[in-house]
Amino acid sequence: MKKLIVLSVAIQILFFAKLAFGSQLVIRSFNHSGISLEVDGKYFGNVGHEFTFNNMMPGLHKVKVYKYQYNGFTQFNTLVSVGTIKVPVNSFVVAKIDRFNRVKVTDVLPMGSTSSNGLIINTGINTPSSFCGYGMSQNQFFTLKNMIERQSFDSSKLKISKQAIQANGATSQQVFELMSLLTFESNRLNLAKFAYPFVVDKENFYIVNNAFSFSSSTTSLYNFLNLY
Repeated sequence: MKKLIVLSVAIQILFFAKLAFGSQLVIRSFNHSGISLEVDGKYFGNVGHEFTFNNMMPGLHKVKVYKYQYNGFTQFNTLVSVGTIKVPVNSFVVAKIDRFNRVKVTDVLPMGSTSSNGLIINTGINTPSSFCGYGMSQNQFFTLKNMIERQSFDSSKLKISKQAIQANGATSQQVFELMSLLTFESNRLNLAKFAYPFVVDKENFYIVNNAFSFSSSTTSLYNFLNLY
């Protein structure tokens, strides 16, 4: 009986520890290619380009990446990469598989706080991996643009734009119009990079390049998008 009580208490401690210190890990493939993953010895067979793992315990996690290949006769799953991801306590971690199949951590942000680039992280809510929607309605977008146009500083306009995009999603056209409200080229590029994971029509995202004044910004955004 005592052993059962001790076991029950231990399970409860582990459960609440996950809630208190658990992090969120997002792993994305290169160029939206189909992959499957094995994390800490557990195989996730469904093929996808983005995987989200909630309540990850802090520490090192072993990741194996598999890709389906075709030899002309049959399709088979091949191990292409093995890597380790360090997950800090109570953090939002983004890792990407690059073009050489290497596992690389690109973002580590504290949960429930605002990062230096204005991204507000909420546990499992409105993060790039879990968002889906249709962008802002005409009324929402009209209200947003009026609010932004009343701001005196580019930094305020950028922050409000990010908050709205993160909470509601956006179309490529809406991102373009919000970028056009910004004065500085660097802020336009910043917003484009931030907005991309939340855009609902990524096939049209090329139109945001019309908001740039310099070809270097177009090149920078192109290189950034190639990491997805």
